[in-house]
Amino acid sequence: MSFIWMIPESPRWLVSKDRNQEARQLLIKYHGDKNEDIAGKLVDFEMCEVKEAIQAEQVASNYRYSDLFKTPANRKRMFLTFMCSILLEMSGNTVVSFYINKILEYIGFTSRSEKNLINAGMMVYSYGVSLFATVTVGILRRRTSFLTTLAMMLVSYVIWTALSAINQQNNFKDKSYANGVLAMVFLFIFAFEAGFNAVEKDCHRKRSGERRITISHRLSWID
Repeated sequence: MSFIWMIPESPRWLVSKDRNQEARQLLIKYHGDKNEDIAGKLVDFEMCEVKEAIQAEQVASNYRYSDLFKTPANRKRMFLTFMCSILLEMSGNTVVSFYINKILEYIGFTSRSEKNLINAGMMVYSYGVSLFATVTVGILRRRTSFLTTLAMMLVSYVIWTALSAINQQNNFKDKSYANGVLAMVFLFIFAFEAGFNAVEKDCHRKRSGERRITISHRLSWID
């Protein structure tokens, strides 16, 4: 801790205190080996980014939590925030996230190699769906997309439960039922990633979005 006094101030802090020249020299020192010719354009770009970020924070700091409830539009957004958080906890995503190994064992995938392969496939698949949903979220209507993905999650769980019950009655001898359950798990992941991770987050892009996201995250801790 005694060496902390030897650490230079951050460029961001220096800019916030209107010590722009010191911030610039610090960036040139560490990003351009003290050579203005090498790092000049890069430092100019970084200085602009820092200034814009500080200005955005100053604007956001004037926006209070009470403003989230002052207008009908903001109250509607807050209602959607609360409902999305509740739906997130009730969607069943926890089952897939924390108990997927138990599910795989229950439907007959007991070997470690099979489970690792399926888990890896789910991670890659989830990432791909998230990228696809992020690109298309501005094209499709948000309300339609959100309601459609909710319906898909419900249908996938109903079919998943039915196939699991039939498979249990048959003493897990028919592999096709297990494959059907696995397909419904992947369908659920598609619906969840496209619905909650893309559409719901896209609704928080307004000026008050950061505070709504904060509230949404706090609500998600309530299990």
